[in-house]
Amino acid sequence: MDEMLSLHQTTPHWAVRFPQPPAPRPQRMLPPDAHAPKEARYIKQLVRAYGELWGEQADTLERIAQHEEARDHMRRQREAFYSAESLRLFARDSTTDGHFEAVLDDVHDIVVEVAAGRFDFGYDRMQAVLAASGNVGLAKTILTEFVRPLDRKGVCHHLVNADRLAWRRGGTA
Repeated sequence: MDEMLSLHQTTPHWAVRFPQPPAPRPQRMLPPDAHAPKEARYIKQLVRAYGELWGEQADTLERIAQHEEARDHMRRQREAFYSAESLRLFARDSTTDGHFEAVLDDVHDIVVEVAAGRFDFGYDRMQAVLAASGNVGLAKTILTEFVRPLDRKGVCHHLVNADRLAWRRGGTA
């Protein structure tokens, strides 16, 4: 019986039957040097937004690497994406289903209205959405206390990956 309980305790179902606060959240993930396939959609949107704003100076990944402002911005966005990814994995491994999705939905419900505004550039839309994500009130769940400001920005890029947001009008990847 002890062995069965010990094994059961390692599953997300344990939290349903014996609710306790999850273990501390592990350190956030850092982005790898090379872009992963799971980043393709939001990276494509970033490249399009940079190209729209800075033209040929930052319209490809190679040119972005040479453009200081675009390169630094992309680095920060990748860090945000991976921060949210680490939150997603933490939720998957430590809670029952639906908690990360609730964070996605809460952020989307607010920032989609910001994204619907009129902007001259997709970059401006993105910046407004990222700023608004910091002000979103999240529904109280087991996961809420673990959500960091950088996660909220990263959630926006997860929403772009899911085609729920786009930085340019008609700009789905």
